[in-house]
Amino acid sequence: QFDKDEVEAAGLVKFDFLGLRTLTVIDWTVKTINARRAPAGTAGPHPRLPPLDIGRIPLDDAFTYERVFKRARKLGIPVKLHAEQLSDQRGAALVAQFGGLSADHLEHLDETGVRAMAEAGTVAVLLPGAFYALRDTQLPPIDLLRKHAVPMAVATDCNPGTSPMLSLRLAANMACTLFRLTPEEALRGVTVNAARALGLDDRGVLAVGKRADLVVWNAREPAELCYWIGGSLARHLFVAGQLRTSASAP
Repeated sequence: QFDKDEVEAAGLVKFDFLGLRTLTVIDWTVKTINARRAPAGTAGPHPRLPPLDIGRIPLDDAFTYERVFKRARKLGIPVKLHAEQLSDQRGAALVAQFGGLSADHLEHLDETGVRAMAEAGTVAVLLPGAFYALRDTQLPPIDLLRKHAVPMAVATDCNPGTSPMLSLRLAANMACTLFRLTPEEALRGVTVNAARALGLDDRGVLAVGKRADLVVWNAREPAELCYWIGGSLARHLFVAGQLRTSASAP
């Protein structure tokens, strides 16, 4: 998960359709709003408004999300949404309607939602760590995402509640073994499509004029990055073209 500083730095608005109301950014938002609200009868910018209690907002209240998304779009802030992890609440279609960068999880996504994402160019972010940690059995509709050419990203969804995963390579491995992605799809998922899911068009590929973020691996072919479980395969790490770390080959 992102904390509030990361969300602000990336210029994103990220919402969760799953009722995960304890995220740092949500807690910070509620405290910020309530700090601007004063008790009834006292001085303040909004003296008659009671404290905000997000526990009273229904999880399926699409109208509330639409208002937030419309406001974000007016302010030029891109949006993302965790959706369709536990059931199909039409969240992916909703965020696609507002040009969302991505919809994440998507185990219960139906073809209507897939079509909406395809038309909007919304990225499907697959999170096999949460699928594994929760011992889920409902696979994301990979074949439908392929059929409609929806770009698929792969991420760790690193969080202490449902996906305590620290390794992006392990996420790529699980995307292949659990979700049946090909190694090429998984590698695109952690590079070019991951950058697209964050609205970053200056990285994710090796090309002239792009930001040179790259890793030199101890591997004979790219598929090995999705094959090995554990261990360190990285030899050199470059960030913006600058060598940051270097490890001896095993």
